[in-house]
Amino acid sequence: MKRILIFLITIIFIFASFKHGYIKNIRITSYYPNDSTNSKECTASGYCTKDFTLNNEGMYTFNGKIVIATPTYKCTSLKTGVCKKYNSLPKGYHQYNLHDEIKLTFNNKQYDAIVLDICGACYWDEGLQRYDIFVQGKKYVIDTYGTTYIKTHINFYLLSISIILIVLLLILIIKKKLSIDLKRHT
Repeated sequence: MKRILIFLITIIFIFASFKHGYIKNIRITSYYPNDSTNSKECTASGYCTKDFTLNNEGMYTFNGKIVIATPTYKCTSLKTGVCKKYNSLPKGYHQYNLHDEIKLTFNNKQYDAIVLDICGACYWDEGLQRYDIFVQGKKYVIDTYGTTYIKTHINFYLLSISIILIVLLLILIIKKKLSIDLKRHT
């Protein structure tokens, strides 16, 4: 009975370890060099406008993906510089690593995007999380709504507990088998 209970708990922990992907409604805005927030030509990734190409919609692209700014793990963990104001994320918001690739859908079109910059306004609790697209200038400003696909995430803490439970279950099974074998030989 103990083994069955441990097995069932293990299965529950394994399933709880994985948060499956889903589509999330978002707000999509833009920024450009020398805008009212004093954005620069270079991004937090170290790449600058000279490293990008422009698509027909005035969006900077890198390797065919539109360049975006979002909350980043790096910024959230820093307590200095620009990021010292942005070290907490509203509930339900997502953060990314620089160079993460995501999909954005807005204005009836899907875009492949790459996170190459940090967005301070994306940390604001506005109801819908903001994603900021790097555009050429004021002529190409974007402020609309769309969606993104949030990928599957793994909770490594719960997964670790699952592994420990599997080891415990194996120990119990081996112990039971050894106990049965000893009884046969005596």
